[in-house]
Amino acid sequence: MINKSIMVVDSNEEFLGFVLDFLINDMNMNEVVWAVSPEEAWNKLNTYQPGIIILDLGMKKYNGEELSILANTIQNPPIILMTSFYENDDYINLSRELGADGFAVKDHFKTALVELIAYLEHDKETGFFKDKQHLLN
Repeated sequence: MINKSIMVVDSNEEFLGFVLDFLINDMNMNEVVWAVSPEEAWNKLNTYQPGIIILDLGMKKYNGEELSILANTIQNPPIILMTSFYENDDYINLSRELGADGFAVKDHFKTALVELIAYLEHDKETGFFKDKQHLLN
């Protein structure tokens, strides 16, 4: 298991609660930090230094795209898993271009996160992660 904190950044409070419950209760993660905006996340980033950021791609105002770019500029940048309710090639390609390590559709989030962690523990060097099917190719 990855030994650093996880930060979840999502303005959808229902999804945020779902993810936090899954991480704390099902994955037994002790260090889970959350933010409802990328701006709030940026303010917490240096304090908590998460190993993974689960980031909604489509937030308003100071958006997920901007946070992903900023997070990749710090020393020892976190693993970034972009999420969206929608899956299309544009979102997947944008996630790659922004330096994210993976993309997951929110409907498949649980499976994607478990697979992402297993993937990172074994071989991050193989490239971009996109749900379980990507790992099997």
